[in-house]
Parts: sequence; structure tokens; C-alpha cells
Amino acid sequence: MQPLCAVDTCKRKCRGICCCCGKYLCLDHFKEHDDRINSQVTPLGDQLNEIADEFSKIVVDDIIVHCRQVLDKWRDDSRKTIDLFYQEKCKELEERCIQRVNDQQKQIDNTKVKINDLIREREATYEDIPLLTTIVNDIERDVNRFKEEGIIVDTNPLIINKKGLIYIEEWSLDEVDLPNISFPYEEIGCSIYVLASNNRFLLLVQNSNLCLFDRDLNHVKKYSWEHDIICDICWSSTLNIFILVTDKDGIFLVDENLTSIKSIETIEKKNWLSCTCSNSSLFVTTNSKGSDIFQFNVLSSFNLTKQWKPETSCGIQEYIYSIANNNETLAMIIANTTTTKKVRIDLRSSTTLDQLWSLNLYDTNAPAKLISRVCLLRCDEWLVADPSGSRLFHITKDGKIKQSLDDKLKPMNAVLFGSNILAINTTKCVNFYRV
Repeated sequence: MQPLCAVDTCKRKCRGICCCCGKYLCLDHFKEHDDRINSQVTPLGDQLNEIADEFSKIVVDDIIVHCRQVLDKWRDDSRKTIDLFYQEKCKELEERCIQRVNDQQKQIDNTKVKINDLIREREATYEDIPLLTTIVNDIERDVNRFKEEGIIVDTNPLIINKKGLIYIEEWSLDEVDLPNISFPYEEIGCSIYVLASNNRFLLLVQNSNLCLFDRDLNHVKKYSWEHDIICDICWSSTLNIFILVTDKDGIFLVDENLTSIKSIETIEKKNWLSCTCSNSSLFVTTNSKGSDIFQFNVLSSFNLTKQWKPETSCGIQEYIYSIANNNETLAMIIANTTTTKKVRIDLRSSTTLDQLWSLNLYDTNAPAKLISRVCLLRCDEWLVADPSGSRLFHITKDGKIKQSLDDKLKPMNAVLFGSNILAINTTKCVNFYRV
């Protein structure tokens, strides 16, 4: 029997199945549905035309001048550093010259006293003459050399590390190609799976030490961590600072040189789990069944802006294990608390938490510590590390699995370091790949 139109108020028989929604529709509602879909294309075309118009008005030279201000500041700061070093060395030169004159004068005075004593007492011996002659000749040689040459100032050329000194973003329309990941070009040992980066440094944990590495993977600095277990780290480009979330000791701010570490006193100490930053907000999730999401304003002393509770944040029987921000959206790894955990990734609006898409990834019996972590890739795509299944999921920006790759090293976490280095944290070390 021919089915009726899927529209509740319509009693007409269907004339076909809509490929978009899979519903049986009559001719009139099929056309209405088609018109409604097509009507959404025109505004998108208008929006793109507006964007293209704005883009055509951009003056590249103005952008270059604006961005070059950063280089100009670096040059001025570098000159100040060189001038300061120069002044320090000038002072040191002055002190050494004065010391040399004083020491030489003391030697001359002592020798003069000795010779005058011998003359006065007339007790010079045959053996004294060669010795005194050598001393006087040595003094004469030293005085003449000091008069002609001064003291030795040996300088080395200032060598600039062109690779790691300045990073300029290499923007690309190309998506990350995970099949190019075969063997890492470098690896670094680590203690726990948390790590974060900005364009200049990678921050990770080694043996209870915060460790900073530059883009050439040189160990720049370390700092002894004396607080509770670090659950997650994110970077705030607005504040130019790393934000560390601990299990029970609260949330900390760490500058990119590891010279300043302080607790955020305005944020209550809770059982936190994961964090991420937008330009204006810090988002933190709780390590609890039915995880809450707290939003704090980074521009006003981290005052609480909003708190999302279940069922808005997630189900009352679910945990949010990982969260990452991108262009006013939040990617979240969510799993339930049953024996067999169903793990999925949601993309939500960061302002309303409305779901944009959701993708079921896998089922697992693994403990909570082996639940996936998510990181942002180029072109608004995502990478999900699945340690329980020793896999990496490459997720497209519209919520499809682009690829699933096996990684026998059990990937725990990952972060894109700059635009072309992918750091993947395993149970033993951090592996680095060119992408």
C-alpha cells in the first residue's frame, strides 16, 4: 500500500522520498521542502559576496605594516639588550684596566723598595743581579705592552639562530594529511599526558617538572611543580599565558618563560578535569558524573560568566573528558559511566552550547584515564586520540570520520605545535611529526 505524506496534517499519498531528510512526501510538500532548502542557498551567496567585497578592500601593505610592528619591537628590544650588555662589558673593561694599573704599580713599588734596600744596605750579592734584572725587564715589557695594546678584549660574532628565533605563521588551505605520519622525527620523554603549545613553545611535564621546549625541540627551561596533579593545560593568546588546571589545588597561570606561576584566586577550587580558552573566556569542565562547564572572563580577573549544568552540558550519567575551542565553537569528548562506555565527540556553540553536530566514535570497557582527548588541526578539523583502542581519529569540520589510523604506542593526547608540527603524547613519550 502506498504510504501517505509524512506531514501530519496532509492526507495525500506520497510521490517520492526526499534524499535530504529521507521522508515520504506528496508533490506539494515535496516542492515546498525543495523550495525551503533552495531558499537557504541565496542568503549564503549574498553573505559570501559581502565577504568577498570586504576581502577585496583589504590593503595588504597595511597588514604588513601592522604585523611588522612586532618585528620592529623585537629589533628595538634586541638593540636595548645588546646596549645593556655592551654597557656591562664597558664597566667590566674599566674595572679590569684599573685593577691592572694598580697591580702593576704595586709590583713596581715593591721592586723599587727591594732595590733601594739593597742600595742603602749595600748587601747586594752576585745572585741578586740576574734575578733583579729579570724582574725589571719583565716589568718594562708588561708596561710597554699595556701602553701599546691595553688588555685583551676578545669578541665573538653574535650568531643568530634563524630557525628558532622568530616564528611567522605559515597559513595553509591544505588539511593535515595523517597518512604522512609514519615514524616520528623526534621524541621527548614525559611523565603525564597533558601538554599545550603556543607558536613559540611546547609545555609538558617531566618527573614533576614543568618543561619548556622551543620549535627546534631544545629544552629551554624547567620549573619544579609542587602542587596537585595537572589534569589539563591550555594557552590564552589574549593574556599570553599558559593556564594549568589541577585536580584539587585550583587553576594556575604560568607565563611562557616559566618565570611567574600564580594561582587564580577568583576561581573556586573544584575537582576540575579539562580546559580550553577563547579570546575572551576560559572554559573548564568538572571531573564529575554529569559534568558542569564553567565559563570565566579572562578580561576581568576570571569572573564567572556562566555555568552550564546537565542536561545542557551533557547527560546526567556522562562525563566531559576533553574540551577544545575554535572560532566560537567547543569540541567535547563525552562518554557515559556504564561498564561499556559509549564515546562520542560533540561540536557545540561556545555562546549557547547548542549542538552543531555529534559523532559516535567507539565503545570501550577501558578505565576513565584511557578515554580520548581532542585537539584542533588546520582547516577547522579535529584529531581524537584513543588510547584504549590505540587509534587516532581524523574528524572533518562537519563531523565525519575522515580517517582512522592505528598507533601501537597508545596515543593519549595531541597538540598542533605551530602550523606544521604535530606532537602526539603516548604512554611513554611525546612523538613529533611534520604535517
